[in-house]
Order: sequence, then structure tokens, then C-alpha cells
Amino acid sequence: MHPVLLRMAWADQLGYGGHELVIGSYGLCLALALVLGSGLALARTTQAGLDVGATIASLAAAIGCGFGGAVLLFAAVSCLRGLPLMAAVTQPGIVFYGGALGALVGFLLAARLLALPAPRALDAITPVLPLAHALGRVGCFLGGCCYGAPWHGALAVTYSDPLAPGAHPALPRHPWPLYEATALLVLSLVLFRLPTHRFRMEGTRFATYVVGYALVRFSLEPLRGDLARGLVFGGALSISQLCAALALSVTLAALAFARTRARCT
Repeated sequence: MHPVLLRMAWADQLGYGGHELVIGSYGLCLALALVLGSGLALARTTQAGLDVGATIASLAAAIGCGFGGAVLLFAAVSCLRGLPLMAAVTQPGIVFYGGALGALVGFLLAARLLALPAPRALDAITPVLPLAHALGRVGCFLGGCCYGAPWHGALAVTYSDPLAPGAHPALPRHPWPLYEATALLVLSLVLFRLPTHRFRMEGTRFATYVVGYALVRFSLEPLRGDLARGLVFGGALSISQLCAALALSVTLAALAFARTRARCT
């Protein structure tokens, strides 16, 4: 694969040294996902009649808190794997579910402060979330991180670039990020076409996304080959599978509670 898409080198004007700009595949895909996702989310919330300024501020809070949550969960997983605390904090890395939880908390807090109706806003932006996530997974594939388990099937890929974590060792593997990217695109299409007028409660589209992605992630996780995600229960589950199971359980319980409460009132 190609962890580095572009290198640009140039000498300074005085000729005393040089400079190099390195553009990584994962970083570029992540930046594109954030820009594209934010633009589409803003367009959809505007179409839904929501305040533009409050939406922009809430999205910014979600992005900032999302990165914080992703880094913190990666550090926690690293500690569970036996790394010292300082090494876990200073070693770069992100975990999706940490980012998702941080982004949700940041968005809800900002929406509350700015009087933005959070359930309606979440329903509006929900179809964009798996679309942006799929673009990020393409970056994972190009960068050689989140690589698949060894496999010799027709679709197997072999990472050869030494910068790719999946190249150590360089074995034929499942193209795991592409599996998830495909599933995310299908989920995005379903959410775009899902008629919200059939739902009694706002926020149901977002809950559908959480449930759908949890099922996708739990099902695909056994095909991954990296151990950086962490394992629990003697290796029976990964941290991401545990997070997916918790997200699924909490969301279904919340939906059941909300429906029961609606019937009582």
C-alpha cells in the first residue's frame, strides 16, 4: 500500500538546509472525511431548518471532543496491553469508539448550551456519519493500519511498504478496512433513504445508525489481524467488540424506555 502519498522537498533560500513536506494517506483521508462530512452535515441541518451558527459550533465541539476521546481510549487500551502510562499517553493512536463517544458528548453539550434541538440535528446528520467513516477506512487501507488477519483468498492483499504496520510480517491478509468501508457505504445509503416520517420519536434515525454500525463492527472484527485494538475475556472479544455490544445494548434499552414513556404519556 502507500502510507505516504506525496513527499515534497525543497532547499531554503540561503542554501543552509532543506525542508520536506510529507502527506500521509491516512491523514489526508481523515482530513477529507472531516471536511466533506462537516459540509454535508451542515447542508442537511440547514435544510432541516436548524440554526447554522449553532450547528457549526456543535460540529466543532464534536470534532474536538472526538479526537480527545479517540486518543484517550487508545491510551487506555495501550495500558491494558501492558504499556507504561507515559508510553501509552505519548504513543500516537486513535480508537473509533472513543472518538464516537467523545464526539457525541461534545455535540450534545454544545447543542444544549446553544439551544439546538439535538435529536433532530442528529437525525439530519446521521446518514453523513458512515459516509465520512468509510472514507477514513480507505485511509486505513492505504496506510496499512487496522490490517486484516492472514488469508490466502482471491481478495487478499500484501503490505510491502515498511512504514505500513501490516507489513510486519508481510503476509497475504484480508483487506479488512475495505470490508468495513463497503458496509458503511451500504449503511449510509440505507440511512439516506430511511423515511423519518414513519418514526414517532426524533433521534430514531441516529439510533438506527448506532445499532447498524455495532452489528457491522462486531461481525467484522474477527477478520482483523492487529492486536493494537486490545483483547478481553481471554482473547474471546476485542475492545471494539465489547464497545459495540455495549453501544447496541444501551441504544436498544434507550429506545425501549423512550417508547414505554411515550405510551404512558
